[in-house]
Amino acid sequence: MQVSAETQKELDLYRYVLNSLEKSNMSISDSFIFMDTDSDGNLPLEELRDGFVKMKISLPIQNVKQIFSFLDQDNSGTISLEEFTQRLLDAQNIFQGNLSGSSQKPVTPAKTPQKRGIFFVMRGGRRD
Repeated sequence: MQVSAETQKELDLYRYVLNSLEKSNMSISDSFIFMDTDSDGNLPLEELRDGFVKMKISLPIQNVKQIFSFLDQDNSGTISLEEFTQRLLDAQNIFQGNLSGSSQKPVTPAKTPQKRGIFFVMRGGRRD
């Protein structure tokens, strides 16, 4: 499948973020919790930017804004844990198809079974 140069740039940006999260040895949900410094369950742009800096994910502000727009699915001005995990897992699924036969390893959704509620959110299931 052929994609435009602009689309390829976006894909490369999302792949860079996913690979950087993988290198941090944190699950997607743990990355969110790490970035959510005020523990309110939402990431405004500033927390996402600061979280990337702390995780040594080097991006110009325009790229952080682009990632933020991608993750803020409901356009509320903040990113919820559900949006964060779902959007990154969606991107990861795209790359798993694109990376078949590649030595690159995609981000794993959860590495810590004790985060049971997050595990169910990430799997799309329900916690009753």
